[in-house]
Amino acid sequence: EGRSDRFRFYVFDLLHLDGYDLRDVALITRKELLEKIIGGDNGIISYSGHFEENGALVLQHACRLSLEGIVSKLRDAPYRSGRSKNWVKSKCSARQEFVVAGYVPSTTSRNAIGSLILGVYDDGKLHHVGRVGTGYTAAVAESLFKKLERIRIPSTPFDERLTAEEARQVRYV
Repeated sequence: EGRSDRFRFYVFDLLHLDGYDLRDVALITRKELLEKIIGGDNGIISYSGHFEENGALVLQHACRLSLEGIVSKLRDAPYRSGRSKNWVKSKCSARQEFVVAGYVPSTTSRNAIGSLILGVYDDGKLHHVGRVGTGYTAAVAESLFKKLERIRIPSTPFDERLTAEEARQVRYV
């Protein structure tokens, strides 16, 4: 037998009860019935409550708690399978600001970047975190090349030495 103390099942909707189809009943009524059945926290099974607050504020708190996100539903909507305009899933997304510390020229276009060399500041020191070579068009790659080529510097801006592989063909800015 496996451990069940780390498993928790959150029940958030009730579609059938005692032979009755509840899918055409308003969400808030289905949740009220469900809460009466489940009650509070029963160990492994828990009722998933709801918030009648501003969705943006609830999402902000969910993200602060490192949750995946929230699902916002119309309280008086019936249940419908699949995607519907009655509910919206909002995901938390981690954001990070990076310093563009250099670039590697493209191997396919003479006057374009192939990838950007990125860093982050920590305690006033610039640390290398990697490179990104996707997510921009050929036109953007050419535009970045022209702009970055003008501000090149002769040596690394990073506080630590890069490996030979990390530093290969890098032009610092």
